[in-house]
Amino acid sequence: MIFTFVGIALSIGFISVLGQSLAMLGGLVPLGTGLGLLCYYKFSR
Repeated sequence: MIFTFVGIALSIGFISVLGQSLAMLGGLVPLGTGLGLLCYYKFSR
């Protein structure tokens, strides 16, 4: 019973950490793409 509870708690913690890192990546990727495009347009002209 205790092992089941620990396993559930660990899986919930792992999923929340994974979700946070995925959300950070999801926020960083468009930002990086936008900055890259901005720099490309600046230097190409």
